[in-house]
Amino acid sequence: MAQSEDIIVDQGSDITIRLECFETDGSRKIFKKLDPDTGGTITPYVATGKIKKSFSTKDSDAISFGTSFLDTANPHILQLTLANSVTNAMKAGRYVYDIELSSTDSDTQMNVVERILQGTLTVSPSVN
Repeated sequence: MAQSEDIIVDQGSDITIRLECFETDGSRKIFKKLDPDTGGTITPYVATGKIKKSFSTKDSDAISFGTSFLDTANPHILQLTLANSVTNAMKAGRYVYDIELSSTDSDTQMNVVERILQGTLTVSPSVN
């Protein structure tokens, strides 16, 4: 079940949110690890985040969070971003959002989607 968190952002500001993610047993959820064969980085997850004015808003009108996983020194941190150009274009008011992770199940090879965070996002107006 997804955690709920309400967020307030200032219109016209750059926003960065870092989420420390853990498994249900309390261990860190590992988003990035080193490939022992190549020495490169393996990222078994894809993160997406959407913001909508309401739950019934069309997907084509959704605003996307920028998502990235930090380095292997912080493999359990998911970073969400909204550029000031995005928050400036958003009308002041209340929105809904959610953050999802997707990965491939190693046993079944099926795509697994997990909602990890949801809530309201309120944009406070700027004086322009």
